[in-house]
Amino acid sequence: MPEQPNQQQKKIGEKPSSDLALELTRTNSRLRLIEDSVENIRSKLQITTENMLSSDRDIRGDIKVMTSEIDELNGKLSDMKEKIVSMISEIKKYSKKEDIIVLKKYMDLWEPLNFVTHAELEKAIAELINQQNNQKV
Repeated sequence: MPEQPNQQQKKIGEKPSSDLALELTRTNSRLRLIEDSVENIRSKLQITTENMLSSDRDIRGDIKVMTSEIDELNGKLSDMKEKIVSMISEIKKYSKKEDIIVLKKYMDLWEPLNFVTHAELEKAIAELINQQNNQKV
């Protein structure tokens, strides 16, 4: 019986070579899967980095375009403000409603449509002179 414990110790301490080869094959397969996964991750990371750089360039270009459009709009807005200020100053020069009402009252009082022209006045004076000359004769 002393040989049995030695054989059991050998079996416990050592694996047969076929078990070891199988374990190495499994480990090698796992390692290859991990390497493939790492390579896929590297590839995806590279693609993602390139896409981010491309997007960054596009966004920077869009920002430049928007900035120039905003500057153009600011210029137009400034021009509009100047024109509005000019229009307001011109409108302030116009007569007020109260002034127009006063003028209307004076016009109604004087009735300028009943005024005579120089030609009408001269004609009326000439007629009066003729009438007086005719009455004297």
